[in-house]
Amino acid sequence: MRYRVRHPEIAAGVALFAIVGMISMAGTSSAAYEPYEIKKEAAAATERQYAELVSDGQVADQRRAESLLSSKLVEGERAAAAAEAERQRKAAAEEASRSAARAAATAAAPKKKTPAAQTSFASSAAWAASPKAIAVAKCESGGNPTVVSRTGKYQGKWQMDDRFWASYGGLAFASDPQYASEAQQDEVAYRGWLARGWQPWSCA
Repeated sequence: MRYRVRHPEIAAGVALFAIVGMISMAGTSSAAYEPYEIKKEAAAATERQYAELVSDGQVADQRRAESLLSSKLVEGERAAAAAEAERQRKAAAEEASRSAARAAATAAAPKKKTPAAQTSFASSAAWAASPKAIAVAKCESGGNPTVVSRTGKYQGKWQMDDRFWASYGGLAFASDPQYASEAQQDEVAYRGWLARGWQPWSCA
């Protein structure tokens, strides 16, 4: 059943009541949404605080990184110093080894007899007249300038072979020692003695 409002003022009142009710409902709805807004604001504040914490953490991490970098630099410097010390140690060891090898080679090399000083005798004649030279010549050939060994290899007073004779200027006097004079043989033997000492003669 429908009711018709006969009086317009009553209708207006009803309408006004309805409007007030709607407004009241709208206010209630708005109040219902207030907790969500509060939560949203709280979340935003929390995010800001988190960002600040992160920022502080980054600063802390940066300081920690700088400290770590500093320690790494120190470690690198120490490692470089240790490597340089090791390199120097190896270089010193290698040099010591080379020095030892040179010393061993020098010790193993045959030692040459040091010839007498050239000033010991004024001439080959003075040298040949010395007691030592006389003894050696006598042992080698009996002091005979023309003697030749049974094999023919050694000739003359000093029993010189062809190589010795040629090496110390004997060919300027004769083709073989036995064809040269005694003085010439003494000269060639004296030159050999100056260069090699008594080493060429087995009787020395």
